[in-house]
Amino acid sequence: KWYAPWLEIAYKQGIVKGYDDGTFRPFDNVTRLEVIVMLYRAYLLTK
Repeated sequence: KWYAPWLEIAYKQGIVKGYDDGTFRPFDNVTRLEVIVMLYRAYLLTK
């Protein structure tokens, strides 16, 4: 899939963590809260 390399990078950097069952659901809708959390985690990498 086209998203796999990007997902792997984001996972290794701690930006995304997936769901409690260990899965990623790249075709599911993303909530506003999930976007905010990902942006915050990415922001922390710049400090």
